[in-house]
Amino acid sequence: MEETEREELIEHAYNAFLAKGPEDLAEHSKSIADELKGEIGVFSLCADYKNILLWSHYSDKHQGFCVGFASRRLLDFCLSHSESGTNIISLEKISYRKRYPIISTYRTSEAGRLRCLTTKAINWKYEMEYRLIWAGGANKPLSLGDRIIRRVILGCRISALDRDKIGSILRSHNMKITLFQAKVKKDSFGLDFERVRY
Repeated sequence: MEETEREELIEHAYNAFLAKGPEDLAEHSKSIADELKGEIGVFSLCADYKNILLWSHYSDKHQGFCVGFASRRLLDFCLSHSESGTNIISLEKISYRKRYPIISTYRTSEAGRLRCLTTKAINWKYEMEYRLIWAGGANKPLSLGDRIIRRVILGCRISALDRDKIGSILRSHNMKITLFQAKVKKDSFGLDFERVRY
């Protein structure tokens, strides 16, 4: 056990020992959760852009758009930041469970913190979610490196105004990003994707 982790364990154990009862212990647990919210930035991603439920839930009922990333370049971006030691960024696969993860109020190691941020109810398994987790990045913008965005997919119900705005942004930045338009399949539930010019 590293010295800083040992000191953190002693501090949390001491605070829990001073608790006057279950209410104080619950308050101590809440303070750990609040600390996580205040210091860690989370950016959610999905491995399946074709999932019609995700388009309904997260793209304003197909009126929004989807950004496709070059997964290898995104991972390299995270690794380069982590190796520099200044802005630790990791890309984590979500674990889907029937039960809450067991997190001790006495010990909140980095692994324990990560479990809090990477565990969801099994009902959400269809999302195939990944999370980009940025230590110290709560409520801060994150600038991605070049060529990490590979494609943009327009929802099948996107407005003409929004479609034109997205095309204009892609043209003005001279980005080599492929643009697709989602369309409802004619004979089955699902989406097709047609490449379009901008």
